[in-house]
Amino acid sequence: MSDITLTIKTLQEWPDQPAQTIEFVSEGKYYQKNGSAYIAYRETELSGLAGHKTVLMIKPDSVIMRRYGAAPLNLNFQLGQRATTEYKTPYGVFQLDYCTEQIRCQLTAAQGEIRVVYQLSLNRQAAAQHTLDISYHAISTDE
Repeated sequence: MSDITLTIKTLQEWPDQPAQTIEFVSEGKYYQKNGSAYIAYRETELSGLAGHKTVLMIKPDSVIMRRYGAAPLNLNFQLGQRATTEYKTPYGVFQLDYCTEQIRCQLTAAQGEIRVVYQLSLNRQAAAQHTLDISYHAISTDE
């Protein structure tokens, strides 16, 4: 298990609206288990989800995101696949429909990059393109 520093950047592009970008830095863990790579980190104030824990399970053909906390979320990104999930928030439950367009992962214990591009619609409203970019590097533990 490696201690890592992550940069998480999300770009949201809605039709006829300016693009929105959220970017923050967090510390987390990188590890491998049963043939999959895992990244676990805590959300920050900048993400709007302070106190939530997010775990990514990365396989060669998919990225599964599980968020734990007051607004839990499970997204299973598989290239070319459409899926539906519920997003439970303090303001109610919303239906998310999404289709994964691109998955790119280059991972080692020392550093890595993940990109997931997907179309997302909330309660069957107009879809927006989302680009999730995560990069990380191991924290040096010089003794």
